Amino acid sequence: MLDTNILIFAELENCPEHSIAVRKHLQFAKHHRFATNVVIISELFHFLQQNLGSEIAAERISDILAGGSIEFLDIGAATLNRAAKLARDFRMQINDAIIAQQAIDTGVAIFTDDVRDFSKLRSILQVYSLRQD
Repeated sequence: MLDTNILIFAELENCPEHSIAVRKHLQFAKHHRFATNVVIISELFHFLQQNLGSEIAAERISDILAGGSIEFLDIGAATLNRAAKLARDFRMQINDAIIAQQAIDTGVAIFTDDVRDFSKLRSILQVYSLRQD
């Protein structure tokens, strides 16, 4: 699962992390499936809207969802309930807990630049860092 920060870096060419995000994204794709969900798309849209404007943000989101290389995963009530418990038990932000719980439920790894957001879950979740070789 691509965390929001990886998509932000990939979408913003003037971002210092852009080239590494694109390169690692391609490497990661060789061994893992890409997935996203409503939380990630919502966070990405908000960031792009603030930095590029509403029209460009909407176009970029539409391109991502229509591109076919990233699978959109619906979030069910059971996942949300487990995510709330995860947030409580591990003192996580709810958005990170939802992303983590869905990754656990679907058996996908998380590719992120914010490994500390998921560090408490390393025993039950595969996390790959943008900065990891």
